[in-house]
Amino acid sequence: HRPPPPLPVTVQQRLAESPLSLQQMMNLQQRLQATDRGRSGVVPFDRLCAEMEAAGIFVPVREIDHLKTWCMNAGTQRRNDGYVEYDPFIAALDEIRARSR
Repeated sequence: HRPPPPLPVTVQQRLAESPLSLQQMMNLQQRLQATDRGRSGVVPFDRLCAEMEAAGIFVPVREIDHLKTWCMNAGTQRRNDGYVEYDPFIAALDEIRARSR
């Protein structure tokens, strides 16, 4: 299993400036899992963005497309139905969190 590619740089910078606490990470993951009714590991990208913002991760508008491309490529299968896998995203957030402590 290959590690997810690094998040877009501006997203990384934003997160490094105000890293999520472990609790926030867990909350975000739980909320995404709750959205994922079929336990398929995917959620609508718009929902991922909404949950991110609810968790205090504000991605600049111009970066949203980068993030979407990243999410579409980071998963195990490439999708173009508007759904993205959220585990790679959580893993990448966790990595930044670990680094920026």
